Amino acid sequence: MNEMPVKDDKAAVEASDKALGRRSMLRTLGVAGAVAGVAALEVGRSTNADATTGDYLRIGYSQGAQNMTYLTNQVGSSVISNPLTSEPTLMWGDNRLSSLTNANGIRGDGKGPSGMGIWGNSDSGGVGVHGGGGIGVQAQGSRAALKLIPSGAAAVDRSDYHQTGEFIEDSSGNLWVCVGAGFPGSWRKLAGPASTGAFHVLPAAIRTYDSRSSDGALSGGSRTLTMSGVPNGSSAVTVSLTATGTSGPGYLALYKAGISYPGNSNLNWSASGTTIAVTTVCAVNASSQLVVRGAGGSTQVIIDVIGYYA
Repeated sequence: MNEMPVKDDKAAVEASDKALGRRSMLRTLGVAGAVAGVAALEVGRSTNADATTGDYLRIGYSQGAQNMTYLTNQVGSSVISNPLTSEPTLMWGDNRLSSLTNANGIRGDGKGPSGMGIWGNSDSGGVGVHGGGGIGVQAQGSRAALKLIPSGAAAVDRSDYHQTGEFIEDSSGNLWVCVGAGFPGSWRKLAGPASTGAFHVLPAAIRTYDSRSSDGALSGGSRTLTMSGVPNGSSAVTVSLTATGTSGPGYLALYKAGISYPGNSNLNWSASGTTIAVTTVCAVNASSQLVVRGAGGSTQVIIDVIGYYA
């Protein structure tokens, strides 16, 4: 039998060993790389450390950043091509598939007296913030649920275009609502520093003053009276003013407490023994006070409060 040369066998073995060594090394490096990759992934998943500028935004994890994150649409692109919505929307928060009974889409938290949780702005006369749904906008605040910033001239003195449903508070603090579109449209004044405000009828009239059981007949003088049932800060009251037990001709006048007598009269009589009544409106001061003034003959005075403006 012929034997294989020893030299040839040795060379074959060495070549085989080298090949096995290379394959083993590659397998070892591959396993090590995979382990390192998994480890890096697990570390990324298990930490919520603050991000540094330039890091990627990780979905489903809380991250803190020292600088503002700014998302903008590229020049010339069109967000209307978004496959999720036909609206031209840059960012959309959708929580409708949540298993929770009530789930929110987007939340914003501000800080400080002038900080804003969510701030919206639109150029070219667009809408800064729009709300839809069963209730378009729901507002709640510890000081007030809604605040309008006073700005500009009175609504009726403007020249720009306005639409029905707009509200404006002008620079003088008057509140307006637009009831017809146009330049500047048709407006109704709802309230303001110099307006009477809404009228509130009391459930039942309140007798707030009767001179017959207190000060006696009024003759040629004035008395400052506080109107019962009228909250402080009201602008005016509606009262029934009665003169009875008159002596000679005379008149009664009502006016706001704290000002000089303006020269008016609200009730007049022409003879003794007269009983006469009138319903009238009178401004009141911040403490719901007015003045009743009598002139001419004397009379007993009765005042019943029917309602007030506030």
